[in-house]
Amino acid sequence: MAKVMHIDPARQLAAAEHDLADDFPAVPPAEIHSMVQRENKRYDSARVRDYISILVTGAVRASLLTRSPSRRISRRNGPH
Repeated sequence: MAKVMHIDPARQLAAAEHDLADDFPAVPPAEIHSMVQRENKRYDSARVRDYISILVTGAVRASLLTRSPSRRISRRNGPH
């Protein structure tokens, strides 16, 4: 029987925050944290929680891009 791997949701969100901070260095990490927490709260009553970090990351990334698309510079990959 295959093992089911459980990944801590808090760890997933922390990794998402780190990635977003790398992609949007002009945005203070505290602001990114607040955005991630606010978006995550929308899913408090979700029955299926497996993909919430993906949904949260996508929503926050879209919000950041909409608000200042020209300011997105990734430390990992250079300007986008």
